[in-house]
Amino acid sequence: RKPLLVAEFGWKSSGNAVAQRDDYFRMVYDAIYASVKGGGPCAGGLFWQVMAPGMESWADGYEVVLERSPSTTAVVSQECARIGGITP
Repeated sequence: RKPLLVAEFGWKSSGNAVAQRDDYFRMVYDAIYASVKGGGPCAGGLFWQVMAPGMESWADGYEVVLERSPSTTAVVSQECARIGGITP
């Protein structure tokens, strides 16, 4: 059985859309977690796209600069801890 990885999901951020992005990430992560916890096919998720400060020339509206997005960083960190806490 091959694991399913939910990849390149994201929310195009314009202006004050960070709260909406965080809600969307939570929704995706909740679905992934339910699958993992229930023995389903999902193994995790990767959002599009994490960037370091100074990479603005690569920005496409979906970028997440963790140092500038503390609420999104918290959502991602919480999911990492939650998924990491599941015993296979």
